[in-house]
Parts: sequence; C-alpha cells; structure tokens
Amino acid sequence: MRVETKKIYYCEYCKKKSMRKDIMKKHEKICTENVNRECGICKLLKNDRSDIKSISEIALTMIKHKETSRECGGVIDITILNEAEVLDYIREKTNSCPNCILSVIKQIRKNIDVWFPSFKYKNEFEAMMQDINADRNGYGEY
Repeated sequence: MRVETKKIYYCEYCKKKSMRKDIMKKHEKICTENVNRECGICKLLKNDRSDIKSISEIALTMIKHKETSRECGGVIDITILNEAEVLDYIREKTNSCPNCILSVIKQIRKNIDVWFPSFKYKNEFEAMMQDINADRNGYGEY
C-alpha cells in the first residue's frame, strides 16, 4: 500500500484550490472576490484601478429590492427593482470593465443575496474585446 500526503492551497477569497502554491498566489491577486485585486483588463486599457470596496458599498445602499418568499421551504427570492440604475452606476465607476463589474456584484452578494439578470459577463467581455481589437487597426482578432 502507498500513502501520500500532499499540500493543498486554498484561495483566501473564494473556493478555488490548487496543489501548487505559485498558481494560488497568482490566482489570489486577480480573484474577483478580492476587493484589492489586480485587474488585467484595466491594465490592458490603462484604466485607473477601481476601488471595488467603496463602489460595492455605495451600490449596496442604492439597491431597492423586493423580497418574495416561496411556499416550499421558506426560500426568499430578492428582486432588484432599480437594477438598471445600479448597474449604470457600477459601469460608470469601473470604466465598464466586465471583470471589475463582476467583482462589485460578488461583493454586493456577500451582503444581500441578489443577482443582476441583465448583466451578462460573456456579452460584456466580448463587446469590450471587439472595441479593443477595432482600435488595434488590423492587428488581428481576439
């Protein structure tokens, strides 16, 4: 019989794990649940770093919501009544960076269990990359 003991490294912010310390250190720097994260997209666009913590705190105070309880199990659904207004504020403060928007939404979700159904990360990321590629003047597609 063979027994091995291995170290597993866990992200301080999310549930990600790795058996390589260097990989986990890199992940923690860019983890979207880390309020002090380094954003690769903002670096690419030469944007100032977004203050995720203060943006999410202000956005949280802006949210107007409605709670609806379900009959089965007492689960409560929370619906944002002013989603467009809150998302516009977040987009403005994060320079429309999809990674930073996602990070702010994740911080809000730590306080109130809501999601923003109109925010589609994939669509926002692809639109941003199309804008970046259009500015490159023929350097190729992403």
